[in-house]
Amino acid sequence: MVKKVAYILDIFPTVSETFIINEIVTVEKLGLETVIFSRKKPAGEIPHEEADRLARRTVYFPDPKNITFIQSCRDHLRLLRKAPSRYIKMFLFAARNNKGGLLWFFRIAGSYALLIEKHKPDHIHAHFVSLAGEYAMLVSMLLDIPYTFTAHGWHDIFEYPPHNFHQRGIRAKKVITVSQYNKDYMVQKFDIPAEKISVIHCGIRPELFTADGRTAGPELRILSIARLHPIKGVEYLVRACKLLKEWENRFTCHIIGDGELRVKIAELIDKLDMKQEIVFHGAQPAGEVRRQLALANVYVNSSLCEGLSVSIMEAMAARLPVIATRVTGVAELIEDNVNGYLVEPKDETELAAALQKMILDTDKRKKMGEISRRRIETDFALEAEVKKLIHEWNHA
Repeated sequence: MVKKVAYILDIFPTVSETFIINEIVTVEKLGLETVIFSRKKPAGEIPHEEADRLARRTVYFPDPKNITFIQSCRDHLRLLRKAPSRYIKMFLFAARNNKGGLLWFFRIAGSYALLIEKHKPDHIHAHFVSLAGEYAMLVSMLLDIPYTFTAHGWHDIFEYPPHNFHQRGIRAKKVITVSQYNKDYMVQKFDIPAEKISVIHCGIRPELFTADGRTAGPELRILSIARLHPIKGVEYLVRACKLLKEWENRFTCHIIGDGELRVKIAELIDKLDMKQEIVFHGAQPAGEVRRQLALANVYVNSSLCEGLSVSIMEAMAARLPVIATRVTGVAELIEDNVNGYLVEPKDETELAAALQKMILDTDKRKKMGEISRRRIETDFALEAEVKKLIHEWNHA
């Protein structure tokens, strides 16, 4: 049975990946030890209750640029002496599969492996099919410790998958992903056997979310939580709000999040004369996010691509109807005209029309919100999902 898990991550903690923090906290709550390894430190403060505590005990790998060739030789000699046949087999594997520079990663992985070995984990888990996932595979092979990884969505599966995705999937004890859509895609695109992949959601704690403070007055309060990145499609929400205003609807739109498009989106709001209707809140701590969810009447996700959105789940837990784009795994959360509306991405007119439906029918809004809450309690509760993950670590 797995007792101690080594997490290998790219940047920890980060504001857009609080689901990893929640997962680790729950793994520990269920009785397992964890040790966290990260390639990089975050750029700024992370607004999450547990972020500081976990960051203080995270082991940050040395920058590869600071690992000298002489140090690498010493580290690899130690690994060779400990397990000669395993090391030689691993070296030959890296040499045969050197497309993309695997031998270079193998060199760095030797130093990382010795750091991880000191903590004596009996399982390795990585999030995202990224460089962290690459090192997880190599360290697993060097130390003969089984590993799993969670593949999430847009960045690591659809837009920038690694060239050796198939190899990583085959060598992992199990591949975890957050939606059935992702699983079907990986089976077809990367030729990973279906039985090798398990769908386990990034669950949430529904008991943390309420509708306290929500009113059903004539003015609709819209909420969206997103990184201000092109893939999140926030500009289409802004343009949809402009149409709502032209159609003489009463509303405010609140946007939580920050990112590279902050200035561009602010300029668009100014150009469209929407400063009175659209409010930017920037990145906010989890408590403030929950407060804003409780005040909102409808939640909008306007992404162009999405894995299985944790922010949508949180909105559902807060008994909100959701308007979301019809992309990737979103339909596994939102059933059109049941607990929200699905619209085409980049279509501000369809999005505005869906928002107007929410304005006109308060009873339907409330009914949709109750359905959302029940769905979260049944299928996306955090502890139940983490128990599934631990089961895969033990029994895959």
